[in-house]
Amino acid sequence: QKLPDYLRLMSSKGKLNTTYLSLPSNLKNAEKMGKNGPYFAYGMMFEALLTMDESLSPSQTNKVDSSGIETFFIHSRHSKEEMGGKNIESEKKCIDKMVSLVGSKPCLFYLMSDRKITLKRLASKIRKDTHCEVEKVGNRTLSKSYRGEHGSFPGRGYWEDVALSSHARNGMITLDKHSRHLVRSSTALVRELVEFRRVLENRKPQLSPFQECRLDPNVR
Repeated sequence: QKLPDYLRLMSSKGKLNTTYLSLPSNLKNAEKMGKNGPYFAYGMMFEALLTMDESLSPSQTNKVDSSGIETFFIHSRHSKEEMGGKNIESEKKCIDKMVSLVGSKPCLFYLMSDRKITLKRLASKIRKDTHCEVEKVGNRTLSKSYRGEHGSFPGRGYWEDVALSSHARNGMITLDKHSRHLVRSSTALVRELVEFRRVLENRKPQLSPFQECRLDPNVR
């Protein structure tokens, strides 16, 4: 939950004694990286070290064109096996909040969850009560986990969700019963990819704020 302060180490002369990192230009760039925050740094490391299997990405025939649209991802993660996923009252509050920020602009929600019924109800809520579009993974890969709380889509199914939801650029909705600075790891991975990509894609003088709505799933 806390990124090691390696960026500060890199930007301090003599802390990491390597020829490459001691170059003034590299130290200066390391300092700049730190200003983008831990999500950006982790996202950069993921993109640099790992490759997302192309087969995980949504097909172009099903993918909504998100250019010029306010895009958000919702990760409704259930932390207990007995949580069936029917109750989406907390998610509804966050959806209404995000839509109010968007105003009349076109918008799109990418949905990811470990419960089928949650996905169905979230999609219904958004289509019925907002002007936003919805996209979720079709024909998700079913699997089993060592823990029932992970639902029907662990493993590859989760990575299919990551590949889709990492297209969001403006905000996220997630449930978290723990009070902490960064979100839980399964959500953070998406958040990190999103932050790195939106920083790189930005062509405006200032990057627009990333909106977050995080609610305790036990408070309904």
